[in-house]
Amino acid sequence: MKVNSIIRSIIIGVSLSAVFTGASLRAESLSDQEQRGKQIYFQGTSPKGSLINAKIGSSSVDMPASVVPCASCHGRDGKGRPEGAVVPPDITWSHLMHPDGHQHPYGRSHTAFDDRKVMQAIVFGKDPSGNKLDTAMPRYDMSKEDMLDLVAYMKRIETDLDPGVINNEIKLGTILPTRGRLAPLGQSTRKFLEAYLKDVNSKGGIHGRKLSLAVAEVGDEREKSLWAIRDLLRRDDVFALLGSVSIGYEQELVKLSEEFEMPVVGSHTLFPYEPDAHPYVFYLQAGVVEQAQAMVKFVSDNLQFITPSVAVVYSDLELYAPILEGVNQQAKAQGWKEPLAVKVPLDNFDAKAIAKQLSKEHVEVVLFFERGDRFVELSKAMRSEDLMPHSLMPGALVGNSVFEIPEAYLKRIYVSFPVMPSDHSKQGVAQFENLHSTYKLDYSNSGVQVSAMNAANVMVEALKRTGSELSREKLMDTLQSMNDFEPGLISSVSYNTRRRIGAWGSHIVQVDLVRKRLDPNTTWVTLER
Repeated sequence: MKVNSIIRSIIIGVSLSAVFTGASLRAESLSDQEQRGKQIYFQGTSPKGSLINAKIGSSSVDMPASVVPCASCHGRDGKGRPEGAVVPPDITWSHLMHPDGHQHPYGRSHTAFDDRKVMQAIVFGKDPSGNKLDTAMPRYDMSKEDMLDLVAYMKRIETDLDPGVINNEIKLGTILPTRGRLAPLGQSTRKFLEAYLKDVNSKGGIHGRKLSLAVAEVGDEREKSLWAIRDLLRRDDVFALLGSVSIGYEQELVKLSEEFEMPVVGSHTLFPYEPDAHPYVFYLQAGVVEQAQAMVKFVSDNLQFITPSVAVVYSDLELYAPILEGVNQQAKAQGWKEPLAVKVPLDNFDAKAIAKQLSKEHVEVVLFFERGDRFVELSKAMRSEDLMPHSLMPGALVGNSVFEIPEAYLKRIYVSFPVMPSDHSKQGVAQFENLHSTYKLDYSNSGVQVSAMNAANVMVEALKRTGSELSREKLMDTLQSMNDFEPGLISSVSYNTRRRIGAWGSHIVQVDLVRKRLDPNTTWVTLER
């Protein structure tokens, strides 16, 4: 039986006192009825399998309520999200029941709602005084049981806080390698983050709430580690992830964050996974793919090549496959022909064969994505072929091996870094040093500590801006409206609805092969998004 055929009998003949306990707000977990109502509110579907339809405006045509669920306009917290000229009203229970009634724009006014009048509004589109609601407000047709469930949940929206948020605490999570080859990175990050949060708490926390940290411990055992990550995300006491070292779990983290609607801020990785700006994951800096694109732009803008012959030498790893795609996209944008792709087998780096292939194609620019010692081999083999191309490579991949390249390549070797010391502000350095001295931290693996501090500063700033009425949805809105925020130890970060890498670009640095150092004059290449 549908509400349109029975609503009057509910209004007139059914006592709701046994079902509803008034507008008192509770902090405990949702009841079964409230959980059912929550599904209807957010998804527009009935947990019992009943049909729920909706009509909009003067239309007499039914559409599934899942197309226009309550939350799509009124938001996670029931307070409304303006879209264009439509301004959905606040439907939190304390607001609806305000004894003074309501005065709306354009002159519409009415007395306070009660249970019966809320149901009238949902079904007939009329306020307590009989005025028609805005034409954008759907009129819903659902069973009596679904209606009671929905109204029960509406009474709880204000206190149905997101996981990890209680009156005096915000629990954050992180994913860190605590065993295996990356354990030193994880251990250093954990100590730093714990010290950082302790410092924030010593100053009063965020809007009166203290911050705590839960850790998903991962290692070299892939399946076991993935279960640890899933366990952390599906717990009902973690609000968002902060400063994770997600090397090797990039794509899985993106998928799981979407599954559990979990905001992720500042994952430390060389391979940010950003297919058209994934909604839940906010990275701080460019990864290897973005650095590769910056290399192409740098060559075009700074090395006076118009349409150079370019080769991309990269490792035969699935993780490296997007590098070639990124280079090809940027090369096309620069008006170049498609670069030569040289995929290197994992167990067979034949420098002489690669050098001969590059010589045959008269390659002028090499973009190299492999270990540094292998480029040293290749540089010697290319020289034997009388080939001296300009070569660019990510600093994180080649390391100090770059200084072993023959001096004959002077002024032809460049490395990329998403962050350089020149990005560090005085305030950021002071904060970093103060945390070390106050909490007796060592400087081992300081690179991940720098990343952790930047991530934590972004998170704390976003929490402050979001305010005391905290939700994941509001945090996401705050993050993606963040523009030119300076975390302290990185260039300013900005996000928007399509951009999820904060500092979108890379430094390109020439290698001084005589003095065995990096040229202090760097070029920052900005990418567009």
